[in-house]
Amino acid sequence: MRRAVGRRIQQLRLQRRLSQERLAESTDRGTKHISQIERGQVNVGLDSLIDIAERLSVAVRDLFPESDRIPVYSIIDQDLRTLEQALDIVTRVRTDRRRASSARSRSVKRRRKR
Repeated sequence: MRRAVGRRIQQLRLQRRLSQERLAESTDRGTKHISQIERGQVNVGLDSLIDIAERLSVAVRDLFPESDRIPVYSIIDQDLRTLEQALDIVTRVRTDRRRASSARSRSVKRRRKR
């Protein structure tokens, strides 16, 4: 994740034609620290991310690659109950199939013994 964020920061910085020195100056960070961030060599604190995002004129979330964003879903109680009922049905069907399969296996074994 650090490397992905670092690459994204570098990409945004270069799009804005900013040097590491200028970004470092405007965020009160050292050039070495900006370089380490861009290479994913250091953990970046929230304050640093906020400062860098502000200087790059983006939201903090834009520093994270889109593919790494975790979608957030919400579900209402009624839908949750429906899903639980469906899961219960699937569980019962699987159990019934296993029992039937076991019964067939036992039947085949008995026939072979005769």
